[in-house]
Amino acid sequence: MFKNIFIYFKLLYRYFVYRCIEGKGSNTYFTIQNRKFNLDIDFNKKALRNKAIYNIKSLKNRKKITFWIGFQESVKIERVKINNIDHSNFKLYSVIVPIFSFRVNYLVLNKIDNRKMGENIEVIIEYSIEMANNRDDFSTMLENYIIEDEFHLYCLWYPIMGSCLTIRDILSGNIPSAIKCPFEIKVNLSKEGIVIGEGKVIKESEKTYIIRNFHDELNDIFICGGAINKIVYSSRDFNINFYFRISQQKHFDNFSEELFDGMDYIVKSLGNFELDDFNVYCIPIIAGGYGLYHGLLINENYFKVSSELNNYYKYTLLWHEFIHHWWGNRISSEDEGKYLLTEGMTILFEWLTIRIILGEEYFDLIIDSAVKDVLEISGFDRSIAEANRVPPFGNVIIYKKAPLVIYQLLNLVGENVFIDYCKTFLEEPGCYKWEEFIEGLEDYSSRDLTNYNNIWIREKSIPAYKWDRYIVLIDSRTEAEKDLDYHISQYKKDNDHNKLYKYLVDQSVHNQFWNKYYYYLSKCYFKNKNIKKAKECCDKLDKGCDIKYYWEGMYQKAKLEIMEDNIEKGLQIIKKIFQHSYPIQDTRGL
Repeated sequence: MFKNIFIYFKLLYRYFVYRCIEGKGSNTYFTIQNRKFNLDIDFNKKALRNKAIYNIKSLKNRKKITFWIGFQESVKIERVKINNIDHSNFKLYSVIVPIFSFRVNYLVLNKIDNRKMGENIEVIIEYSIEMANNRDDFSTMLENYIIEDEFHLYCLWYPIMGSCLTIRDILSGNIPSAIKCPFEIKVNLSKEGIVIGEGKVIKESEKTYIIRNFHDELNDIFICGGAINKIVYSSRDFNINFYFRISQQKHFDNFSEELFDGMDYIVKSLGNFELDDFNVYCIPIIAGGYGLYHGLLINENYFKVSSELNNYYKYTLLWHEFIHHWWGNRISSEDEGKYLLTEGMTILFEWLTIRIILGEEYFDLIIDSAVKDVLEISGFDRSIAEANRVPPFGNVIIYKKAPLVIYQLLNLVGENVFIDYCKTFLEEPGCYKWEEFIEGLEDYSSRDLTNYNNIWIREKSIPAYKWDRYIVLIDSRTEAEKDLDYHISQYKKDNDHNKLYKYLVDQSVHNQFWNKYYYYLSKCYFKNKNIKKAKECCDKLDKGCDIKYYWEGMYQKAKLEIMEDNIEKGLQIIKKIFQHSYPIQDTRGL
């Protein structure tokens, strides 16, 4: 009852915030055709100044326009011009956006006479942002500054700019992405540093860079830094430049040869690699990494792992983003199953690299773990054809089920045939369709793939038995385990651990899902701050039952020990996990 009332008032609050914003102006009624930024970054004054030029179309009869200027930081509007004429009727507002839970600065231009200005107008906004917030948590990854390293993040992730925002979007939390349009950023640094962007970066001088986006993509992130160091390693085919903050040097002194062997294998597998130098920027970002035009962004926290721990995940993450750089960044897709040729194919080649470099045992564990993750969300998932990235289920479909389905296709036609066809079909950068890919593979392999899309791409159901050797994704769970997984998925959807706890304690545990049962019961106790009971559940895990949830549970126990300041005991558990080569992924900051 009270929960429903709370949800009702939360929806009312979101609607109220929406009306406040909409009443002051809206981007619903126009589109931004082009953006051009001129950024001056002063490391000494810890300040950023931007001259933003927007070309706008279709104002209709609106007399107000809203621009989202900055997140969190202190913003000062210095000048506004419309069609090269000064415009003084504007006001800067701030609002706490409940969906994102942080402050947003937005600018409203008032008294716009579109009868005189015409359908197409040019808006110039000059503003400054104070960067010296001394914040290093990167909770928003937006306009953050680290004094110690003179490191600045300026993220161009403006989620509503130029988009149609409806009440339904606000109430559902499904905020639309910005409408694609070309943009160019000129970056002027007060002293020598680096500039990184998801688009093409042109270095005009030691202090001046130009960033342009590809195919009008949004290109979410732009980063620059001052106190940055570099270490150069060489693989067989090219040099790899590791950039990192000077204060983090100790984490980048030693790398395993396996890292570079994996990158060489990827180049050999995918082909078309023409660079002599490749840049890897290990810096503090929220995501695991991004593939760039001439390099990668990798979350530096994945490298802050004790040298005593044989953790391969930071290498597999780097391989993943390396594939994204050279394949995912060059290839886009659309229509049915649009993530198969980008994310799905990237994960597949990451897995193949793992098999070659880290061995069959590690590879088999990853496949087994992916299958279990996919089965666990049955009943809440979409088909691959309709899948999106929205967590908690969309990311499992895109990053686990899609590569499993492509891996099955590889097994069906033969690995060498599949890889050779991929290199031929995806040789040139461009936008491709999965339907065209599989039709071409059918001709190339002389295999009948007529029903493959219907069974694996368009349908949600997973077969209960293996009718062919190529299949790895089968659902052989008992009804009791399916019921358990349903409630686990419900917990992931609603984040209601108390509801899951009540279900678990009312059930009798079965041998076939012994470890899974106690793993999630431990999580429930942890959520209720009962660390003792949570650890007792971990102690009941049986290595002979289910290897995935046994090691996941052991890792959970390690985190509980570290939380209670038993750091050495926790690290010993983690070391044991790595000694058994189990692919634990959440290892940042160990």
